[in-house]
Amino acid sequence: FPSHDMGRSLVVWFGNPHDEVIAENVGDDLIVMKDDRDCIIGFEKLNFVSDVVSSFPLQVTAAVLSSSLLNCL
Repeated sequence: FPSHDMGRSLVVWFGNPHDEVIAENVGDDLIVMKDDRDCIIGFEKLNFVSDVVSSFPLQVTAAVLSSSLLNCL
């Protein structure tokens, strides 16, 4: 996952970045990228600061925020 030094952001893609048609600010310095089906295909965490340069394995916790997102799976 790239962390951009200039903007201090973390960008994570779940799908193809070329499929992005809209980026939506959902608050708490979080922007979600969506495709033409309104499915979330990535996110950007603004003001991301990490004291760890590189650490693997990376633990990720995911949750379905809305039942409408199930159509994207």
